[in-house]
Amino acid sequence: MTSEGERDEPGRRAERAERLCIIVVPDGEEETLVEALRELGAGATRLVSKGGLRGRKSATVLSAVPADWVGRVSSMLHERFPAVSEHVPAHAFPWWSEGESPDEEIEIRLGGAVMFVVPIAGFELL
Repeated sequence: MTSEGERDEPGRRAERAERLCIIVVPDGEEETLVEALRELGAGATRLVSKGGLRGRKSATVLSAVPADWVGRVSSMLHERFPAVSEHVPAHAFPWWSEGESPDEEIEIRLGGAVMFVVPIAGFELL
């Protein structure tokens, strides 16, 4: 734990868990994410998940970090997991109706990472 006024340095292990970062990345990218979190000094737990807009496999990684590390984690995600766009026929989505043009395309964001941040009020080792 750092003393008052002392800053956590990159690569130094997080010793206080104040925020839970729930990070979703494309399938196959979880090892890159776990390694990047370790470089920051944060631990990580991987979960396999499936779903989202296109029903693609993805990986969910949980990481408990100090509150002042959330910006650092967010910056790393923007740098290492850039999003890309893809045009998909509108009729590929369940909300498409027969009256709409079958040639219409919708631009969707793929790849990248999604992060949810949840405050940690406490935890218990069982």
